[in-house]
Amino acid sequence: ETMARLAPLQPVPLGYLGDLKLRLRDRKGAKAAFERAFALAPDYEYAGFQLFHMQLADREPVSAEGTLKVLQRRGENHQTIACSVELAVARDQDKPALEQFDALCSLKEAAKWSIGTAAKALDAHSQRRSVDALIDKHLGGGQASPALAEFWVQRQTERGHWGLHSRLNALKAEGEVGRRAVLVYLDRMGEAFQAARRKKNVTMPPRLRYHFNRLLRKHRYWLEKDVEGWGKVGYVLSCIGRPGPVIAWLGDWKKQPKAESWMLYNLVVMLQRKRRFDESRELIRHAVALRHAGDLHQVFRLWAAFEEALSGNTAQAQQHLATLPTEAIQEQHRPVQIMTQLLIALGQPGVDAKTLRKTVRTSLRSAFGGRHPCHASPYARDGYRRFMSVAAPRLGGMPF
Repeated sequence: ETMARLAPLQPVPLGYLGDLKLRLRDRKGAKAAFERAFALAPDYEYAGFQLFHMQLADREPVSAEGTLKVLQRRGENHQTIACSVELAVARDQDKPALEQFDALCSLKEAAKWSIGTAAKALDAHSQRRSVDALIDKHLGGGQASPALAEFWVQRQTERGHWGLHSRLNALKAEGEVGRRAVLVYLDRMGEAFQAARRKKNVTMPPRLRYHFNRLLRKHRYWLEKDVEGWGKVGYVLSCIGRPGPVIAWLGDWKKQPKAESWMLYNLVVMLQRKRRFDESRELIRHAVALRHAGDLHQVFRLWAAFEEALSGNTAQAQQHLATLPTEAIQEQHRPVQIMTQLLIALGQPGVDAKTLRKTVRTSLRSAFGGRHPCHASPYARDGYRRFMSVAAPRLGGMPF
């Protein structure tokens, strides 16, 4: 709000203000901010698309059409075509909406999310079969975009349809479009395994394993050589939950110089589960230096610090911990942080075991939230046992 007030003629601060007001559930204020930003800069597409969707939600098709025409001044793109579909649906104009969706499916530069937005609008207007028919037409024409193939896989698997192998094989013969479809299929399969575990659905995993094995038999050769495919297969295997197959598949990580940390994360977890701690330590030391997505930077830094502290390398452990502000460490990772700090303290010369024993007990109970470590994450649970094997002899025994 301060930025918008200091620069009232600058559209970007007004866009930020619109976002803020949306988060605060002030739709009227947000809409006014986006409208002002788009009026100041008609090329500010972000504000324009936000304004269009708010006008459509408020049942203002005439205003929405005016906003869309401004956005279309420099020609159509996948976003404007998706908006045209939504506008036509809002006006109960099914035929023009389907024609626009047909055009969207034919665009090579279409994005999965824009196709999804348009399809969702048509599905809600009882046009699901027509949407499926248009998608099938373009997928079978040999000119489908990767985004359309990805969306088709997501759409089918959301309905519980996993027998997609014939089309996946045909798409793979076309190159990148099939590669992307297979990778999304693997993503969706991993998510389905996790969902089945959460819901305690015992019938779904065997079915998923059948389709996964069938896919792997057909596409194993290129998936082993494609680093992203290699990582996705490892992800699915880790979701199945059996350490042996994960280790067998990802065990050649040294031959994958472009492997990302999320791929190696799954291997670390399974090596730890099999108590192959030396191998997991080597892997963690390699992976900690990679670029990380999400909270994996924090995870690998804490793992690296803990492993070094267990090995007696307290200086290196301190260096890893120093990269993480204490207040930024997530609650579920706190036990590993506390155990690392305690190991560092135990490694200091002249430490008073009797005094430290009380500190260790209090700190551990706080770190695990007063619950027994068996209820913690797999790494923290195994880490507690390893921590005790090092700390207990120095402290004269240390029950939790």
